[in-house]
Amino acid sequence: MRYDYNIVQECFIREDGLGKKYPLNITEARRIMTLLELGNSIPEIRNKIQFHSNKVSESTIKNFIAQVRKGNISLEGDYPAPNEVIFELTLSERVDRLEEAIDEIKEQLNAPCTCKTEESRWKKWLKM
Repeated sequence: MRYDYNIVQECFIREDGLGKKYPLNITEARRIMTLLELGNSIPEIRNKIQFHSNKVSESTIKNFIAQVRKGNISLEGDYPAPNEVIFELTLSERVDRLEEAIDEIKEQLNAPCTCKTEESRWKKWLKM
């Protein structure tokens, strides 16, 4: 039976909608096959990937690989990034902005001050 990738549920579902779902998003599925091609065993693959679902066991990976090899699952296609990947990108962007802001504050803090007293220097810094 053929499996299709469901972008809403982020898993592989049989085309008739019955039976077992593979709780793998497209990124995890592609990574499984890449690690397998690189010579990793199923236990090694399970340890190297942090799956979005805690339902992914070694037997799930083994059965998934068997379905890919039989041609029942295709990893080809242009799918949107999984939600957690988008969230991580957003976090990465936020971290980058924070790092830039910290660098600007450091530059302003280390800039020469024409203040006459330490108290006026702090007041100037707090107004930034």
